[in-house]
Amino acid sequence: YKPYRNEAELLGEFNSARDTFLANEESLRQTNAYLEIYREHDRQLENAFAQVHAFQILEHAEPMELDHEEEVPYLPMNEDQFLQAKQSMNAGQKEILH
Repeated sequence: YKPYRNEAELLGEFNSARDTFLANEESLRQTNAYLEIYREHDRQLENAFAQVHAFQILEHAEPMELDHEEEVPYLPMNEDQFLQAKQSMNAGQKEILH
């Protein structure tokens, strides 16, 4: 907190409140070793709150049905179609086929 009577007094030589804040923050950092410690604590608290919130979302999430098997219709194919389909498979699919 920094008391002031008018905005020009607060801004001083800077054009915006943001620039003034950043300049004052830098001077505080140079004179106050605890500023960075407080910022780190704030970051840790933010992360902790975000994790708690994420766990709350997961607790209330509706379970997904993983047992559902999609029925794939049987499509007969000749040898050429089979070889062409086999060539377009990735390595994992080819391994399952053999």
